[in-house]
Amino acid sequence: MRCEFEGPKVRLGMAMVAVALLATMLVGSGCPTAPVVPPPEEVTTPPPRNLEVVDGLFECGNPNSQSDVATFDWTEAGDLRVLDPRVAEGCCPEGVISAVLYEDTSLVSVTYAIGDDACGCTCWLNAYFTVLDPPERPFELSLPDEGPRLIE
Repeated sequence: MRCEFEGPKVRLGMAMVAVALLATMLVGSGCPTAPVVPPPEEVTTPPPRNLEVVDGLFECGNPNSQSDVATFDWTEAGDLRVLDPRVAEGCCPEGVISAVLYEDTSLVSVTYAIGDDACGCTCWLNAYFTVLDPPERPFELSLPDEGPRLIE
């Protein structure tokens, strides 16, 4: 008799397992699933473009001036003239002023490479330069040691 009852118990047990598997498949395992995220679109950022800088020089500024605020004005041709006061201490160094335009953000970033100073004196140096063919206004201008500033 024992054998007669074993069969239905096994069948009943397998049926319960099948129902449990089916319920898990229909309802889910209870584990969160990651959302399906489409692949990102290809975004191409244009490379930075060098802007031409002319009339760049470093000269001693007014010793009585305490201003650290750069000033800007426009030439008749639409170029941007910049006076950046008190950029370094020195007297008569050689140097290079360069500007790069990041077109995707309309940011013009300026850098100074100040070389050796052949003179024995010391003063606060002002940087003077003109950026030719700047981007259309408004754009941001970033000078060394300053955050970006809106130029309108």
